[in-house]
Amino acid sequence: MEDKLGYPGFKHNHSHFIAELVKQINCKTYLELGVYDGTTLSIVSPFVDRVIGVDIKDVRNSKIGEFHLESTDSFFEHFNESVDVVFIDADHNFESVKKDFKNSVKLLNKYGMIILHYTDPMEEMYLNPIYCGDSYKMDEWIRENYTEFDIMTLPLTQAGLTIVKRKIDKRVNTFLK
Repeated sequence: MEDKLGYPGFKHNHSHFIAELVKQINCKTYLELGVYDGTTLSIVSPFVDRVIGVDIKDVRNSKIGEFHLESTDSFFEHFNESVDVVFIDADHNFESVKKDFKNSVKLLNKYGMIILHYTDPMEEMYLNPIYCGDSYKMDEWIRENYTEFDIMTLPLTQAGLTIVKRKIDKRVNTFLK
């Protein structure tokens, strides 16, 4: 397939992008909701002190980091530690992603980020529930309901990534008052 803007042609480009991001921001604790085969966990783990994965099935290719074999709802009932980056890649249903986002916000450290997958499908066929579903609705929902956050959606791979962080979490705010 021909590469074009917004469609790098290899499968796990989002994993490498996330790994580079966590490396550049000096992420210490990385939480991934929806691990699948563990590719992103494996690629990110060398750059963080602690990697935590949550999924309802364990089909990981390697057993890297901490793994919680449970639903994200169940995980958030007992996990209340703070994290630097959360990657939301579990259920692609808008209502489920919304719930995961709300729970993730509560755990976010200062300067922390939430990354959402499947937020900018490049073709209508990706709206199928087995691909992106209706998680693309998160962009507008966050803009309307979390005005204290900055949000940017990037056209990476077939599905897109959205990065969300608090507006107030700017380093310049620590010395300009």
